[in-house]
Amino acid sequence: LAESPKAEHSTCQKHGAFFLQRLSRLGEILKSARQEAALAEIDLDHENFHAAWHWMVREGDERDLIQPLEALCLYYDLRWRSQEGQAACRAGVEGFTRFKDSIEVTRTRIRMLAWQSHFQHLLGELEAADQLLGEAEVVIDRLAADGKDTRKEQAFVLFERGDLNFNSDRNVAADYYGKSLEIYREVGDTWSVARTLANLGMVNHHMGTFQQAAKHWQECLEIHRRIGDPRGNADALVELGMNLVRSGQYEEGEGYMKEGTAILQGIGDKASLARGYYELCRPQYWIHGDFDKSYEYLDRSCRIYHELGFR
Repeated sequence: LAESPKAEHSTCQKHGAFFLQRLSRLGEILKSARQEAALAEIDLDHENFHAAWHWMVREGDERDLIQPLEALCLYYDLRWRSQEGQAACRAGVEGFTRFKDSIEVTRTRIRMLAWQSHFQHLLGELEAADQLLGEAEVVIDRLAADGKDTRKEQAFVLFERGDLNFNSDRNVAADYYGKSLEIYREVGDTWSVARTLANLGMVNHHMGTFQQAAKHWQECLEIHRRIGDPRGNADALVELGMNLVRSGQYEEGEGYMKEGTAILQGIGDKASLARGYYELCRPQYWIHGDFDKSYEYLDRSCRIYHELGFR
């Protein structure tokens, strides 16, 4: 193909369009009870999806890139492939400078910046993550000044702001999550409502307001059970369980944690196994005082996190 540039371009265009259309169709499935099947499908053809995205952001049309963005980033997030996610978003942001400004191009650029910030944060690059959110906020303000509806983009950036502040100022983080939740409820994004409730539960838990944390996680659990998201379901169960343990309700709390951990272990990918081992360690020391067993689980978890590059 390299000997025939026209044929090469045509072939890459067809390849890119085919795989990115397929990726777009998998986007909503990644938020449903069929999440594992969608992830497995992307796993099998990951190199094709990867090549399609990176060629299309260099050479393709913006219409082919707007829809598959969320599915691609969700895949990298759920599989904990943060470096690839960060690289895909950076390439997308650079590639989008080729296109004339339109509302859809601008909205997609904001989402790319927020996703890139998300992956930089996971890689421990907090200053870069903060700067990217700042860039996204400038674009949001410009759209809002022109009377455009930016609620979905605002909610996403506010959520990422909450994540960035989680370990430095939990009151600030709770405020960001609260504003994000309000907007997600307003626009009817149920999956994102559940995701934000989970983080609000976490921040309230660490602030010691266990009753409020339980309220958030209970609603989160109900949503995930309704839509069938296995990871969201497992996360809500284990955190609700730990919240009960720290409130002194040991038996009930451990039951929730065991149920959630069983789901994580059943999913079986590396990220879920690492999280599962971590969750198994907590009742061992909180309830049973078995520090040796806790250490064993933490050691297994830590080794997988190192493998995944999750700092």
